[in-house]
Amino acid sequence: MDFNFIILASLVCSLLLVCSMRFFYQKIKRLIRLSEHKQTKFYLYVSGCDMEGILRPLVQNFDSPLFKERYLKLLRGLDSDSILTVHKILSRLQRAIAGELILTDAHEEKILAKITVNMQNNIIKAGDCFACMGYFLPINSFEPSIFYHKLHMNTLATLDKIASKCILDIGAYVGDSALILSPYTREKVFSFEPVPTLYELLLKTIEMNDLQNVVPVNIGLGDRNETRNAYLQGPGSSFVRHIDLTCSISDSVQVTTVDTFVEKNNLQIGLIKADIEGFEQYMLRGAEKTIKSQKPTLMICIYHNESDFFDIKPLLESWNLGYKFRIVKAIDGNVFSETMLIAEMV
Repeated sequence: MDFNFIILASLVCSLLLVCSMRFFYQKIKRLIRLSEHKQTKFYLYVSGCDMEGILRPLVQNFDSPLFKERYLKLLRGLDSDSILTVHKILSRLQRAIAGELILTDAHEEKILAKITVNMQNNIIKAGDCFACMGYFLPINSFEPSIFYHKLHMNTLATLDKIASKCILDIGAYVGDSALILSPYTREKVFSFEPVPTLYELLLKTIEMNDLQNVVPVNIGLGDRNETRNAYLQGPGSSFVRHIDLTCSISDSVQVTTVDTFVEKNNLQIGLIKADIEGFEQYMLRGAEKTIKSQKPTLMICIYHNESDFFDIKPLLESWNLGYKFRIVKAIDGNVFSETMLIAEMV
């Protein structure tokens, strides 16, 4: 046999062997990656406080004789996406109460992965503040519902109407929602935060982001003009004390009504956003005149207690104003938090 042929054949076999090994190595790497991906699961969060103070009472109402009536009132007139959102929330709450770990679906898993990669992994400490996605905050409090989902503002059909009127940002916290709302109007954003320590952080957020059209207001909004104590619990600070919350009590703070504030300042309101930890119904009763006369778009959080979840929509419907309602839930890793009722005149 020719010696050169033997050498050539050996080289060809060696090359084929290397190629085969490389092929199988790549296949094995891909299988490992797929296996790792399948093991990366997102579980939805339910805090112990929420479980005892909010979720358990809500789910226990499933056995109430009034549940069917309240359930049907909640769903009446909602679009299919809102109905699915309500059912997903209620079914997951029921399963969570039973002790089941709640996994996300494929769509939620994809969004939560994006939030982790694009937002949560990119928060930086910048001197005396924190920065993320082009925004600055005095504390590290970048919530996905606000900074990733943008408060659902891009889903509104009434943005043109809002642009020429004022916005009421009720429950401003440290100014995170003001950052998102500010570009949506050529007029003023009035950001209400009654807790003094949080109000000071709101002032810092306005300054460090140069929010020219945001007006900070150090008062609360309810159903009457009064002074009240606030229960201090960081972002959960409220005029309503929730079950099992250990919290301190603030000095008395001033509370007024939306109607009083709007009339005193002669304002035209395009949007009312409210996240005030279970005090929403008080605020709405104090805003009835403004809502009936100006019909602003409403973005009201309904996740702080079972009454807000079931009763705020029927309350607004009882005023017969012609609002179109939706219920949305930010994908943020929580079962119930950040559920919002949106009402628009479309």
